[in-house]
Amino acid sequence: MATITLDYDARNVSIRKAFELLFTLGVRAKNSVGYDTAFVSKIKNAEKEPSKKLNLTDYGISI
Repeated sequence: MATITLDYDARNVSIRKAFELLFTLGVRAKNSVGYDTAFVSKIKNAEKEPSKKLNLTDYGISI
């Protein structure tokens, strides 16, 4: 098995049809955006947790 990395315009209809053809022939897509999926899931989970407001002046910070 070989791996090929491509950069392409996902809005291009011709490219999408070419990929559809490749997928029917058995090519598998591996999404590699460059983000660590475990780290992304931690961020998404943290967004759901309750938060509290901090007064920055308590820490000597003034904006």
